[in-house]
Amino acid sequence: MPNQHIYTHKNLKAIKIISLAILILISLTTPFKLYKVFKELKTISYSTLEIILSVFSFLLNFLLIVFSAILIKFPQKLFLIGIEALAYSLTMSIFDSEAIMSLLMLCVTFSTLLLRGNFNNNKKKILLTFIILYLFELLIPLRQGFEIFLNVFFQKIGTSILIAIIGFFSFEYCKQIFSKESSNEKILNIAKFKDLDRSDMYLLQQVLDNKKYKEIAHSIHGSEGALRNKLSKIYKILEVGDRVGFLTIYSGYELIYNPE
Repeated sequence: MPNQHIYTHKNLKAIKIISLAILILISLTTPFKLYKVFKELKTISYSTLEIILSVFSFLLNFLLIVFSAILIKFPQKLFLIGIEALAYSLTMSIFDSEAIMSLLMLCVTFSTLLLRGNFNNNKKKILLTFIILYLFELLIPLRQGFEIFLNVFFQKIGTSILIAIIGFFSFEYCKQIFSKESSNEKILNIAKFKDLDRSDMYLLQQVLDNKKYKEIAHSIHGSEGALRNKLSKIYKILEVGDRVGFLTIYSGYELIYNPE
């Protein structure tokens, strides 16, 4: 049973602390960005592009404040990190197509999708989305001329290869650790978790079968709201965050209830 993953209490606490630090930092710097926007609007020496970039920068900071506040309360909502990283990546690509950081932010987006998106069930959509965005990153410098495009193209290809090498060895290292901690059989024994019983296993099995909460509530003759509250408690005990976290980690597992 995988007991080391992104949704453990320790990791979620770390995400809360990081989100709080970001919230404080961005909250202190955003007022200065807002002041800069108003200053540029009153000054004719600034170009329209510079003003638009300042406005976008302020909006991205505001978005980061909102997402950080949500992550402090709900740290399992990792997709918010991906959305913010994607917003920064696209903004950098459009306004500064030579920025390598935009490529790194795109990789952050892809990484959160891998962690959060139940990759086995959505891998075609995720890979297609990544390929489209990656090609956008590579081709957008064309608007600045072919010479600049070639220079940026090779820089981004080189950076991509470096990221791929780091990602490969990191993945292999994690795979070795997880293989030592898990058995060959993908079995989740619900009885090993305190306060869970057979009825909880029945609910989780229906979640694994990709049934909607409304269907599950109907099958047990209960309300959807009560079911959501019940499953939220179960997800907390399993340290998976929520439904998406549970499916991401335990998709393909056999559920059993075997008290020892």
